[in-house]
Amino acid sequence: MLDELDINAFLTRKNIGDIVDELIITSGSSKDYEFIKAIFFLDELLEIISENTIDIHQHLIWYKRYSEQKLCFISDSETEVIHQVLSSSETSDSIVAKLKYYPELIKSMGLNDVESSTWVSCLVEWIRHQIKKNISIHKSFHDDIGTVYDIQFNGQSKRLVLLADGFVINFFAKQEKGVKTEYIDPIVTMQLLGLVKLATTEKGIEPGVYPMAQRFKTDDIDLFWKALDDKSRPIEFGVAESRNE
Repeated sequence: MLDELDINAFLTRKNIGDIVDELIITSGSSKDYEFIKAIFFLDELLEIISENTIDIHQHLIWYKRYSEQKLCFISDSETEVIHQVLSSSETSDSIVAKLKYYPELIKSMGLNDVESSTWVSCLVEWIRHQIKKNISIHKSFHDDIGTVYDIQFNGQSKRLVLLADGFVINFFAKQEKGVKTEYIDPIVTMQLLGLVKLATTEKGIEPGVYPMAQRFKTDDIDLFWKALDDKSRPIEFGVAESRNE
């Protein structure tokens, strides 16, 4: 299952030259089960770097988790101090009390002449600003491809493509809620066979979207289902012949 640690590893790996570092992942389930943690995490980051009003309590929960997991978004000279402040602080008062142990951080955040009652909200906004300096994300949906995240992280261009939205398996998940999971494997197999058929053409495959209906003919589908019928026929329980030893 793809999660925030995988996204973190993807963002922190070095690009090759000026080439966009691209990660393309295909879901094997009918409900994007493998993607759900990563999608929630990326949605969190989109919320953080947006201009929306901050939910201080929610942001503190996120920042504490990022800090505990040592994610790259809080990665500067104050990393360890931020971790110490967030890790053992359960209330606003405890955060303020902990901050007082780190005068350099207070100075860095510009809080020397600010009422301590506002320190927590200032801390949340400051962390948010640090994250926004490191990363930008543009999320887009493509019916024929999937969900694409174009990301800039510390000057490097990244692209994460989650192949699901335009896949047949997702069509069933969205339109036919009662679909049986045993249909999924044959459908995915047909998609892969279509890719194999495409890959066996004489010319190299140019980047783009290729409608399989133009290449995957009725005879191919009939042959595929015949093979499934031959190899996956239910067991026929008949009367066993008696044997004399």
